[in-house]
Amino acid sequence: MALTDIVATADIETELGGTLVGDDVTLLNSIRTRTERSIRNYVRWAITEATYTHYLPSYGVAGPRLQLPQPFVTSVTSVHEDTQSRGGQQAGDFGAGTELTIGTDFWLDYDESNYSREGVLFRNAGYWTSFPRAIKVVYTSGFDAAALADEFLFVQQAVINETISRFHYRKERQGASGVSGTVKSEKLKDYSISYAVGADSLSVNTSGLSSNTEADLDPIVFMGRML
Repeated sequence: MALTDIVATADIETELGGTLVGDDVTLLNSIRTRTERSIRNYVRWAITEATYTHYLPSYGVAGPRLQLPQPFVTSVTSVHEDTQSRGGQQAGDFGAGTELTIGTDFWLDYDESNYSREGVLFRNAGYWTSFPRAIKVVYTSGFDAAALADEFLFVQQAVINETISRFHYRKERQGASGVSGTVKSEKLKDYSISYAVGADSLSVNTSGLSSNTEADLDPIVFMGRML
């Protein structure tokens, strides 16, 4: 599914100190897109607000706790439980008589005023079925623009910082002037200084992200299992 951008390219241009033109705009937007993909892969969920329809589980639950595939759930539109269904692929699956009532049959585990950070549904006085794909859940997860501009602003800043680092790295490799990297070595007597450029100027982990970016994002890494 198409996801909403975490950060607008224009916001990164502002951070860089001005409006880019021509190929630089194309380059910056391409880097931003790849950076957001790497960040979503690292945190293991989509981040921006979206509505999902998931058929659960892929293997047995048979307990009171149902883990949704996306965390930071803000609302649940509907839940159906139909042990005769074929994952919604046969006529009559998940009919009106199979719909459950929130607050009566199940409840969303809000651990914050606006979010269920783990994205868990608890069955009231019973267990969720273990039949594969017999539970259909329609729900909304993720941060809207207001949340990304406030409580979760650090997520946008992580995207901006990582994108700018990659942008500078690419410009250095293109031989652009006026862009210096971090200090690589410094000598005090007969003062001299050199800057890291090229391969020295971008250090990333196996995620493709810098250690600083990973540390910034750790508060929203999803540790739940995919069902």
